[in-house]
Amino acid sequence: MAVASRSRPGIRKETIFAWLFILPSLIGFLAFFAIPSIRGLLMSFTNWDLLRPAKFIGIDNYTRLLGDPEFVHALRVTGYYVLLNIPLQTIIALGMAVMMDRFAKGTWIRGVLVLPWLLPNVIVAMLWLWMLDPLLGYVNQVIMFLGFERQPFFGDPSSAMPTVA
Repeated sequence: MAVASRSRPGIRKETIFAWLFILPSLIGFLAFFAIPSIRGLLMSFTNWDLLRPAKFIGIDNYTRLLGDPEFVHALRVTGYYVLLNIPLQTIIALGMAVMMDRFAKGTWIRGVLVLPWLLPNVIVAMLWLWMLDPLLGYVNQVIMFLGFERQPFFGDPSSAMPTVA
């Protein structure tokens, strides 16, 4: 004989505890993301310089932005960077994960491979800048050892973005 579940009127105790656990994150989300985002969106439809009251101008800001050649250029450069960076990072990350699983069973080797994530980004950027130096960099030394010419990784406009990506 099946026991029919009784539905109790009112809010269950578990629901109250669930909302209490969610409440701190919800307050943070509202205070630091949702409300500022909505306010920023609303301000984007106004002409406001902080000294005078905001004046509603509709989509004029967006029309002017899309007509600005510098913005369109920045959008293209950002798109190019994303198209280079995301597939490249994904392939390298998957390759490293497979190699670590197959070959790097020791914790020391795994620690060396994970070391860049533990270092500040500025230090990693400086190391790459030194390694890619056109005259003294290790990468150019290897390229010259293999019989090729030095590469100006950051000095040539056609190779700067792929180097950064």
